[in-house]
Amino acid sequence: MLFSVPIFSDATYVQDPDPYTVGLEIMSEYPVNSDDFNDALDSMWFQMRKLRTPVISIYFEGLNEAGEIDSAERTANSPNPEDLRSNEKELVSIGEGDTFAIAIYDLRPNTSLQAGLGIGTTIFVCIVLASGAMLFS
Repeated sequence: MLFSVPIFSDATYVQDPDPYTVGLEIMSEYPVNSDDFNDALDSMWFQMRKLRTPVISIYFEGLNEAGEIDSAERTANSPNPEDLRSNEKELVSIGEGDTFAIAIYDLRPNTSLQAGLGIGTTIFVCIVLASGAMLFS
């Protein structure tokens, strides 16, 4: 029975690295709205939209090249983060020095996988228990 636990765990099938905070930390090294910042933000946005759990919103606030507080934002057309349940999104934030960043990721693909594996676990346990009951009768 214990051998089946990894089969019904989503970590067996999905092992995303943690690009959430790494990308934000790299972006915090650039002055907000500089050419390098905008190029890196566009590249990060494009790459993180292709993940299994894509980014749906990024917001940066920090000092620009002139030393003034500035902000930058990218938001996907859908889904709206306010429409997602708390277990369907992940909010990641960092604050380093003068820079503050928030990113919201869509976790619905992993939530669906977990739900399916939970149903699979239930069916498997029912089969094992029914088989055991038939052997004893």
